[in-house]
Amino acid sequence: MKIMFDHNTPAALRKYLPGHNVDTAAEKGWNELVNSALLDCAETHSYDVLITGDKKMPSQQNLSARPLGFIILPTNDWKYVKHMAPSIREELATIRPGDVVFIEMPSHCS
Repeated sequence: MKIMFDHNTPAALRKYLPGHNVDTAAEKGWNELVNSALLDCAETHSYDVLITGDKKMPSQQNLSARPLGFIILPTNDWKYVKHMAPSIREELATIRPGDVVFIEMPSHCS
C-alpha cells in the first residue's frame, strides 16, 4: 500500500508499517501544501492512504469523495503514536477509498 504522511505525522512511524511504501509530505517537497492541495497531490501520485494528526480535516474536506483512505491520529506526539502502530496496521488491512478512520489513544497512554 502506498501511504502519505501529512506534515504532522511523525516520520518514525514508517518503520512500524513494514510492507508499505511510505512517504512524507516533506520528502516530496510538499511542505507548503495544505488541505485540499495536499490531498490533490496525494491523489495525483496514486497514494492509497493519508495518515494525519489533523482532527479537523474531516469537517473541512469532503473526504468520502476522495480516492484515498484516511487515518486520523488523536495526537502527533511520537511517545503516544508509537503505541498506536498495531491499531494503524490493523486499519490499513481493511481501509478503502473514502474511509475515514479515527485511531483511539491507547488506554495505557491516557
